[in-house]
Amino acid sequence: MIDDIFQGIAGALKNAFDDIECTTFITEQGLETPCFYIHLLKATDEPYPSDIKNRVQPFDIMYFPYDENDNQTMYNVARVAIEALEIIDVGDRKLRGTNISYEIQDGVLHIFVNYNVLVRPLKPEYYMETLDTDIGLKG
Repeated sequence: MIDDIFQGIAGALKNAFDDIECTTFITEQGLETPCFYIHLLKATDEPYPSDIKNRVQPFDIMYFPYDENDNQTMYNVARVAIEALEIIDVGDRKLRGTNISYEIQDGVLHIFVNYNVLVRPLKPEYYMETLDTDIGLKG
């Protein structure tokens, strides 16, 4: 499921910014700017009734610009990215982002968004063993 969310985020950003690369890892050579780096922060499970859990998955999507001092470009990117990340495609369904915010820190735009998913535990299936029956008429 988490891989589908990563793909949904990358797909939404690719649709909004066709010419900007998205990645989920940073190599030793660094990043080729401009680019987006998608990072999952600390995910948590919140209990719900009936063994259901609300899995809260906060993401930090970082935008590394050409010029780290160009705040105006980063504000424009944030405006478009927030709209793109509000609803993403995850597999055959849509997922709404919550708690969306952004800030510029040390020349990098950070876009924060949570994607929450209700999770039900898989219950084991029990199969019957062989059953023999004897059917007959009385009389």
